[in-house]
Amino acid sequence: MIGPSMEPLSQNNVGPSTPRPALSFSANPTAALHEGRVVAGEVLRSLPGGGVLVGVGSVRVPARAQVPLEPGQRFMATVERAGEVVLLRVHGSESLGGATALLEALRSLLPSERPIGAVLTGLAAQLRARPEGALGEAATALAAQLSEHTFQPGSKGSALAALLQRSGLGLEAALMWAGRGGAPLSEAALKRDLKARLLMARASTSDAPLAEALGEAVRSIQAEQAKGLAREAGRDPRCVALPFPDPSSSAAVWTTAWLTFLSGEGEGVEGELGEDVPRLRLDLELERLGRLSAELSTSADVVAVKLLVSSERARASLQAALSDLRRALEAAGLTAELRVGVVPRESFQSPTDAAGVRFLQEHHLLDESA
Repeated sequence: MIGPSMEPLSQNNVGPSTPRPALSFSANPTAALHEGRVVAGEVLRSLPGGGVLVGVGSVRVPARAQVPLEPGQRFMATVERAGEVVLLRVHGSESLGGATALLEALRSLLPSERPIGAVLTGLAAQLRARPEGALGEAATALAAQLSEHTFQPGSKGSALAALLQRSGLGLEAALMWAGRGGAPLSEAALKRDLKARLLMARASTSDAPLAEALGEAVRSIQAEQAKGLAREAGRDPRCVALPFPDPSSSAAVWTTAWLTFLSGEGEGVEGELGEDVPRLRLDLELERLGRLSAELSTSADVVAVKLLVSSERARASLQAALSDLRRALEAAGLTAELRVGVVPRESFQSPTDAAGVRFLQEHHLLDESA
C-alpha cells in the first residue's frame, strides 16, 4: 500500500522569511531528491497556508502534505517524480528502527550539555564549599576522588587506557557484559568508575543544589555516550572527552581534552610515514595558550607530531617543551618528526561542532533555526 505523499512547492514560492539550514552542505534539493532514493526526513516546522518545512539530509524543502503532519515528526520515504513534481512516498515509522531511541536521547541531552571539564570544575567547587557532614558518605569520598579522573600531562599510555576505562563511558556496557556471563565487574572496579561514583554520591546526599550538580555531571557523560553512538551510526572516527587540568590556569580549573582516534585516511602527519598508520588527535583549549590541536602518528621507530596553535606566543611557549620531547624520544631510540604551526582560531576543527558528526547533520539535531 502506498503511503501518503508530499509535493514540494516551487523554489520561487519561498519568501525571504524562510529560514536557511544551519548545517547546509548542498543548496540543490534536486540533487538530494533524485528518483528512487530512500531518504530520512523530518518535519521541521509548519508554514503559512498549511505547508510544512521538511528536512532531508542537509537540505530543506518547503512542501504541501496530503495528510496532517506535525513539527518533529520523522519518516522514511522513497523519492518519486510525476513530471516536474517531486513526491515523497512515506514509509511506516517502523522504518527508523533503532535510530529513534538515539534521536530522542540526543535531543534530550545535547541542548543543555556542557563539556565534562567545566562540569567537574563546578562540581569540585561545590564539594569543597560544603562541610563533610553535609555531603553524605559517597559524596565525601568523591571530593577526594575527582582528581583521579583527570588526564594528567605526561601520563603513559597504560595510564590513559586505565583512565578511559574508568571514565564512565563504558559503564552500562560493562554491566551488560557481566550480566550476560562475560567477565564479572568487581565491586572495587565499579567504585572506581566516574559515572558510578557520581550516581552513588547523588544517592547519598540530601543537599538539593549538590544533587543537581552531580546530576549535571552524569548527564554530561550520558551526552558523550549518546554522541559516541551517533558517531558510530555515521561511521565517524571515535572521539572521547576527558577532564584535563589546565596547567596555565591559576584558578585550578579543568578544561576538556578530546581524543579522536583517526584512521590512516586523509591528510595529516602520516604523509611522512606512509599509508594506514595509527593516528591520534588531541584537541583542547588552555587559558593562556588558547586553542591547541596535536596530531600524533607512529610507524616502526618513527614518531611524528603536528601541533597547531592559535598564536605566535603559544608557539614560542611550546618550543622548549618540544625540544625536551625530541630529546626523550631520541634517547629511546625513536626518530622524532615534530612541527608547530599557527592558524587562526576560527580555523580549528572543534570536536564539539555538530558539523563534524554526520548523524547530527542528517537529523537536524542542532539546527537552531528549525
